[in-house]
Amino acid sequence: GLWVKGIISGYPDGSFQPERTVNRAEALKMITLTAQSAQKMLDNPGKQVTITFPDIEVSAWYMHFLKLAMSYDVVAGYPDGFFRPERTVNLVESLKMALKGFEVNVSQISVRENPYADAFMNQWYATYVEYARRNNLIDADSKNMVYPDQGMKRGTLAEVLHRLLLKFQMGTSTGGGSTTGTGAGSTTGTTTTGTSTGAGTTTVTPTAGGGTSGATSATSATGATTTTPAPTPI
Repeated sequence: GLWVKGIISGYPDGSFQPERTVNRAEALKMITLTAQSAQKMLDNPGKQVTITFPDIEVSAWYMHFLKLAMSYDVVAGYPDGFFRPERTVNLVESLKMALKGFEVNVSQISVRENPYADAFMNQWYATYVEYARRNNLIDADSKNMVYPDQGMKRGTLAEVLHRLLLKFQMGTSTGGGSTTGTGAGSTTGTTTTGTSTGAGTTTVTPTAGGGTSGATSATSATGATTTTPAPTPI
């Protein structure tokens, strides 16, 4: 398991605190170490980055993980130039980070219906959630809800990463392709093969980011319109 591999550990008092939410920096560490167990996000990326976020200190404990994640385009900063390492990540943000860390290509996934009762097909995260559903990475409750905007808990993220790692080790990943061709092929799309090319240094400026402003609406199966906040850059 992840504990044996040293990917997760407890607190000094001996507890694991599975119900405690995970922030961006903590999620990066867990995702990076798990991905490396599957020979992803290795320490020799095709490009190097320079971290210039004003809220990140050079001596930060997570600096190594942040550089790797940005080298592999797993994460980015906010439009205002900050990274906000202490900000809690939610379910769909952590799913996107994890799948990018494992180099899963979800662009070939076709989402024709809402993956879950509260995860809508026209949202930015639809393909990531659909991949998670097809590969049993997350569990819905009795109402078929997964709560996309809920803060990700340590125990839940550990379970998602454990299941994802097993899928890749067993070669049973369904839907989406691996950009390095090491994952299983897609039943709905294609698996692409490629490697990063070119060396050199890419300087990440404080304006790096993503996401859109505003809110989007989606209509559930019951006909009710639900407004979901736009995604935060991750």
